[in-house]
Amino acid sequence: MNDDLKELAKSVETIAQITAKILEVMATKNDIKNIATKNDIKNIATKDDIRNMATKDDIKNMATKNDIYEVKSEIQDLRLDLKSFKMETRDSFKELNENYDDLYGSIMHHDKRIEALEEKI
Repeated sequence: MNDDLKELAKSVETIAQITAKILEVMATKNDIKNIATKNDIKNIATKDDIRNMATKDDIKNMATKNDIYEVKSEIQDLRLDLKSFKMETRDSFKELNENYDDLYGSIMHHDKRIEALEEKI
């Protein structure tokens, strides 16, 4: 029985040592409070998200604010050119119509003269 008690004491001592080691590495409630929850993890980027992110080379090739300003300026210039072209085209058609009316009047006058000459012949 004495040997049994020694064995039991030895087993209890071993269990106490193992339990002490477990407690050393086991997280406390405060430790667990700082661990991310499932909801926190939902918003973390996945490997696919990271693969699809822009690289340094992609960013180097992106337009700068100055590039965008230059394009905006060019677009404004094109708008002004287009407005000028529209106005010039309207004026040209107006002038063309006036010239056409004058020309048509002249032709009609000549037609009457030709008809009069033809009647005489």
